[in-house]
Formats: sequence, C-alpha cells, structure tokens
Amino acid sequence: MSLSFLNKKMKHCVVIIKFFQTLLLYALGLSIVMAAEWGMDASVSQDLSYDDNVRMAEDADGSFIYKLSPSMTFFRKTEVSDIHASINYGIQRYLNLNELNSHSQQYSLGGSYLTERTRSAINLFFSINPARDNAEEDSGDFASDGSRLTYSIAPSFSYQLTELDNISFSPNYSKTTYTSSGFSNNTNTGFSLAWSHRWTERLTNSMDVFYTQFDSSGLTQDSSSQSYGANISGNYDWSETWQISASLGLRMTESEDSIFNADVVKSSNMGFLSNFSINYKGEHYGGGFSWGRSLVPSAQGNLNEQDRLTLDLYYKFTQRLSSSFTASYQRSESISSDSSGKAIRENVLFSPTLNWAITPEWKLSMSYRYQLQSRESREIVTDSNAFMLNINYNWQGLSISR
Repeated sequence: MSLSFLNKKMKHCVVIIKFFQTLLLYALGLSIVMAAEWGMDASVSQDLSYDDNVRMAEDADGSFIYKLSPSMTFFRKTEVSDIHASINYGIQRYLNLNELNSHSQQYSLGGSYLTERTRSAINLFFSINPARDNAEEDSGDFASDGSRLTYSIAPSFSYQLTELDNISFSPNYSKTTYTSSGFSNNTNTGFSLAWSHRWTERLTNSMDVFYTQFDSSGLTQDSSSQSYGANISGNYDWSETWQISASLGLRMTESEDSIFNADVVKSSNMGFLSNFSINYKGEHYGGGFSWGRSLVPSAQGNLNEQDRLTLDLYYKFTQRLSSSFTASYQRSESISSDSSGKAIRENVLFSPTLNWAITPEWKLSMSYRYQLQSRESREIVTDSNAFMLNINYNWQGLSISR
C-alpha cells in the first residue's frame, strides 16, 4: 500500500469523523449541566500460534505467528446522552512468511441522545486490516498479502409511538477498498424502516422494509445491484435462561454487470433472508445455536448469498477455569449474472478453547482451530490446523463522575 494512498483515505475519514463529532458534541452540550460520568479502559492481547497451512493452499506453507493488539476505549455518559470512542492498533509477524507481515488499525466513534420519546444515534468506523483476515466471509482468498480498508457511517433515529410501539429509521453507508489489484472496491448505501410492538414482557415482534445499493469497480468488470425487501422478526424470552429470536424476509435484487469489452448484462434475482437463534445461559454452562441467510459484498465484485450455521458452547469448571467450543459451517454462492461468478464455496471451522483467569486483569487461553475450505468450480479442498496461545491483560479502567 502506497503512503499517498493511505494518507488520502485517512484524510477523508478524519474529515467525516470531525464533522459528525461536532454534531455529537453539540447535542451532548444540551445536557452539560447534568451529572456526567467520564471513563476509559484499555487492554493488550498477545497471540502466539502455529498454522500448518497459512494460505489455505494445496501446497501447504506453515509458520509461527505472533500478534500484538493494544486497544483503548473512552466514554462520557449522562442520563440522556452517551458518547464513546475506541482505538485499536495491531501488528502481525510471520516467522516463515515475511511477505504476510502486516499492521492493523481500527477507530470508532459513536454517540446517542435521548428525549422523552426519541433516541438519536450515530456510529462511525474506520479500519485497515489484512484482507486475508476477512477471507472466510469475503473472498475466500487466504493467500492475499494486501490490505482491506473500510469506513462506514450509520446514523439512526427512533420514535416511541406508544408504550408498546416504536418506529425507527436507519440509513447507512460503507465503502471498502483493497490494495490488491485482483480485488474490486465496493460501496454500500441503504436504509431500513422498522416498526416494533411489545406484546408481553417476554414477546416482541417487528416488521421492516429495506433498500440497499451495491456498486463495485474492478480492473475488468464493474457491477451494480439494487436490493429491496421486507422482514418479519420476533424475540421471545422463554425463561430467565432461554431466549429465542427469529426473522424471515423476502428480497429482490436487480443487477447490471459490465465486463470489459463486452455488453452490459442485466438480471433479476429473488430469494429469502432469514435468521434463527436459540441461547441458553446457566450458572455453570450455556451456549447458543444460530442459522442465517444474508447478502454479503465480495471482493470479487459481486454479492454473495451466504448460509451460515454456528454452534457455541461453554462450561465453567471453577470461577477461574472454563472451556468453550465453537463450530460453524458457511456456504457462499454469487448471485451475479455472470455465469463464471457462480462458484460455490464452503467453509467449515471448529475450535475448542481452555481459559484460565489468572487474576481479574490477566487471562490465559489455549486453543486449537481446524479450518476447511472447498470450491466447487475448481474441485479444490484445503484445510489447516492451528494451535494458539493467548495472553490478555484487561485494565479495569478509570471512571470519574461529576
């Protein structure tokens, strides 16, 4: 990544953040006479691991990996307002694959303001991460040595119609660029309008309509898609320990793909979106199961329809010693009109972990991770095994009230 390219993106993000920070501070200034709580906390995470197939390739290359990631969070709260900001900076070093050495950065700024019937909020986010860190959800390319730059703006506004009814409006904008020439930059712009009703203390239902504009630009192809649809959702607290949530929706996507030196290809695609989760939280053990279908932008310049199953379990042996287990299955398929982009990709992951809380501030974790990836069009199946040791220090923070 060239320095001028990074500086340009950073300056653009700083201007946006300063603009919305001014708006937030103006809103929060309305409550300056109220009691306020100021605070900050910080953490440092260190990972030492060995991965026997870092690039998830047929010809496996293994390496020891060291990661260092310090972060800080700041906040200010009153009875009607909240403002928070976080900074995270990390380094990754590969002993045997120096070309994959990288830095990562994440910055976020957000806030909210309450009145008797309304809630206004905004969240801003900017990150620079290795593109391979998002490979499972994004491109499936674990071999990339490029970076993924993302910034997003997500304001929201809600109004309480009655004690039981609420409406909300949530526009959003995000842009993702890559330093790798083989990837396509993309932007997403959209909004959702929702209504929710609380039937009982345990049951809440909601309905929403949404619209999203997706545009991507690459070396050989430009794509544009418009998606719109509606969802019905429900949340039910079965008991103090069991919670269930579900949503089901229908979406329509209209796409235009412009391939270099070829005509524009138009297409329409219809599908459904869904989400289901059930969670249990006991005194010594718990877990959750979820299944969902969503549309996800891809670095290949198209939209992927993704199905994902996830299982999370944990068990507390003592107050300090605990274990957890995560397993997931993901299936991704492009909805692009370009037949060559119809490749189906499947990812499988499972990871057991043992955690030891040495003190309230220090935590030690040991884990194993198995990953498998298959691509139907190439008839390629690859996998990797990773053994990880994590040491985390979590500063309890500083809080001042006035």
